[in-house]
Amino acid sequence: MLSSVPRDFQSGMTGGSCLLECVLLEVYCWNPPLPLGVPHSLTQDNIYKGYFLPKGSSVISNLWAISRDPSIYHDLDVFRPERFEEMDAEKVKVCDPKRYIFGFGRW
Repeated sequence: MLSSVPRDFQSGMTGGSCLLECVLLEVYCWNPPLPLGVPHSLTQDNIYKGYFLPKGSSVISNLWAISRDPSIYHDLDVFRPERFEEMDAEKVKVCDPKRYIFGFGRW
């Protein structure tokens, strides 16, 4: 997100930008832009949890459910952007909803 902000402007940014980032992460968890994501097509045969998925099958991910996983995000019925500020940097990397709500699978 900050990559689009000019460097000289970034140097003057303080805690307010951190709060804004936390608010955006919380909004992404609450209401992903595309709750079912963008459909993907398998490029090869695959077996997932015992199910055979042939090449060319469409796969749709339920991003709304992923972003509301209670084992990762606690108390999601309450809008609490500070939850991301309270996490250590490593956990934020794992829990960052931007990792999946704008697409995944080709990284």
